[in-house]
Amino acid sequence: MNYPFHLIIKPVGDQCNLNCSYCFYKEKSEEGTVMTFATLEKLTQQYIEEQPGSCKEVQFVWQGGEPMLAGLSFYQHAMVLQEKYRRPGMAITNAIQTNGTLITNRWIEFLKQYDFQVGISIDGMAGVHDAERIYYTGKSSHHKVIEAYRKLQKAAITTNILCVVHQNNVGMGKQIYQYFVNDLKAKNIQFLPVVGQATIAPALWGEFLVQSFGAWCDDGVGRVSVQLFDASYARIIQGIETFCVHSHECGQQLAAERNGDIFSCDQYVEKQHHIGNVTSESFNTMLAKPVHNEFVSMSTRHDIACQSCEIKGLCQGGCPKHRDQHGKNKLCEGYYRFFTHAIPYFYAFGECVRRNMPVYQYRRFLPEITMKIA
Repeated sequence: MNYPFHLIIKPVGDQCNLNCSYCFYKEKSEEGTVMTFATLEKLTQQYIEEQPGSCKEVQFVWQGGEPMLAGLSFYQHAMVLQEKYRRPGMAITNAIQTNGTLITNRWIEFLKQYDFQVGISIDGMAGVHDAERIYYTGKSSHHKVIEAYRKLQKAAITTNILCVVHQNNVGMGKQIYQYFVNDLKAKNIQFLPVVGQATIAPALWGEFLVQSFGAWCDDGVGRVSVQLFDASYARIIQGIETFCVHSHECGQQLAAERNGDIFSCDQYVEKQHHIGNVTSESFNTMLAKPVHNEFVSMSTRHDIACQSCEIKGLCQGGCPKHRDQHGKNKLCEGYYRFFTHAIPYFYAFGECVRRNMPVYQYRRFLPEITMKIA
């Protein structure tokens, strides 16, 4: 293997204790319960050993469904296996994406001990969150999630809020951001738009991003990390891609199901994108298969308008799963609105960094940069 690859592990598949209306992973998995320890060991060994010799850090990302349904003992065993197969000098990190409803004091102790990064799903204030994120009984979940979030904060565990943007909160970009930052004291935020049966309106998505970006520019620059904003800065100023949604190609972030099946991406856990099983094949073999190479090639195809677009190098057409049959992103109008609005700001941030000035002083350079770009 000449380059590092990444893995999203789904130890309970699509099992979840919440019934979120927009979940794209419902009924994705084959029947089963929890990944066996034998499969977990094989997965851990190969994921570490097949990284290139130059790889100094491997991150295990645990998702679901609700990954905490695997139980605390499952992850305790995972930590033992990671240490067993870790190369000398190699760092092993762990991140888990959870709905937060199962977090107890024992979980807090474990997550703190092993320095987990925790992503917790919160869609905003109680009203908009509970419109979508409820138990199968119909009971609301917001109060339980906020209780868990407070515990994570108190324990100083690195926490990222994942906010799904849907019909009930897409018109509240500024309010949602301010709630996270002012009320929840969030330092890390990620916005994920609903695209599928209930795709949000592209224009509203663009306005959501512009509103939240404006609030971030007012008091969050250099203080609060918003994934899309940080990734855009990195691409424009530093020339690097840090966010798979806006990368020039896919294929380096695989998904592992509970039975050991490997797929080209967690958005494509489908029969046609199944590339093998870790219990019987190496990652090297799976990544070299024609089915995976075709997936990578597919991710680079765009419609004609996209190919000639002025922001193509930044947007890259977005996630392939969010494109129509012609290769155009279903939220194209929204992304165009945001990127064309925000680009001058990112150049102004870069100018501050170049001059070794605090980034919040970006307004000194914004008018001149805006005129040059125009």
